[in-house]
Amino acid sequence: MNQNQVVGISTHRDAFVQDAYRHALSAKPNIKQVGLFRITGATFHKEHRPSIRHHRVGPDGPSNRPCVCRFSTCSGSCVPVNKPGDLFIFHWQGRQGGGDFPIMGTTPATASDSATGRTAGLPDRSQASHHSSLGQRCRSLYHGLWFRLSERLRWSRKPYHEVPATHLAGLESWQAACVHSLRTRYDVRFESSYGHQTALASYAYLDLLDQAWNATARPIPEGGRVTDVGCANFWYARALHTFFRPSTLTGVDVEGFRLYPTGYSRYDAAAGYIADLPHTAFVVADYSEVKEQADVITAWFPFVTPAPVLAWRLPLTLFSPERFFLRIACNLARNGTFFMVNQGLEETDVAADYCRRAGLRSQGHWVHPQPLRPRPHPPVASWWTT
Repeated sequence: MNQNQVVGISTHRDAFVQDAYRHALSAKPNIKQVGLFRITGATFHKEHRPSIRHHRVGPDGPSNRPCVCRFSTCSGSCVPVNKPGDLFIFHWQGRQGGGDFPIMGTTPATASDSATGRTAGLPDRSQASHHSSLGQRCRSLYHGLWFRLSERLRWSRKPYHEVPATHLAGLESWQAACVHSLRTRYDVRFESSYGHQTALASYAYLDLLDQAWNATARPIPEGGRVTDVGCANFWYARALHTFFRPSTLTGVDVEGFRLYPTGYSRYDAAAGYIADLPHTAFVVADYSEVKEQADVITAWFPFVTPAPVLAWRLPLTLFSPERFFLRIACNLARNGTFFMVNQGLEETDVAADYCRRAGLRSQGHWVHPQPLRPRPHPPVASWWTT
């Protein structure tokens, strides 16, 4: 394997290629791309729509027989790579491309979830998490230039609306059963509003919320003020609205005007996602400086190490987890709930340290046994209060 390759593991037969990519990113967080990147020959085009060409990797190295399919699920007669434990080899060059997930059928360079799924190799917690290499500092300066430019231009066309998928195809039986259960109990059909990827990811977030609260026998804090921090383009606003049924719902992200290859900005996408949701807003701001009380604050895969900040093409000047979690503690109403989701137990431990330092008290955590959208690291939900 040469210096421009890193291996990612497919953790599930239907795992999307980006999940394997996230695993590779955690192993080599300084991975870089240009406008497209290759995953054992997989090419992500300008719109980031994948056309996959991959190889099975065995004990003797990659097979010489490639497989070509739309996603990592192989429907052809070639040797599949989508069995648990199969490997992908990632190739890269130039600067990182990427964006939020999901947005207009795109695929992220990292997990976005949030913006957004945001993961990276975790440092030794005994060391200062703010130390960065010369290469990281250079990338930070570069990302900072584009960040400041986009926020100054504030590019916006009009609200972007995805073309609805109308139905979800290609699901395994257990996934279809889970989706059907969520539709029935919450009276929601995300595929009527979103494309396939956004709809499935929305069901995955709703499933995590549903299972986490039910498994721990917690009453759902319905009807209150809900703030989601680090929401990217807020593609999952409808899932939060469905679960919490809030009096107000606010998504906050520091970068509101990132330009997508389609010509729309993150602001346009967010406007489309929340267009028909009552009392819902998208706010462009550094949450560390936001002073707004909330009964429930949620954070999906927040940045707790520097590497994912750079992976999302943001400058390290925005990485201040101490201030971030302190602001959450200050903004959380008395007896309110801070709900956080992290990638795996290691990242959860790092985030928990920040929470405790901010004065938040743990109310337990829960590990998702089988996420609806398979991930390289199990999502870990945790609850905190003041």
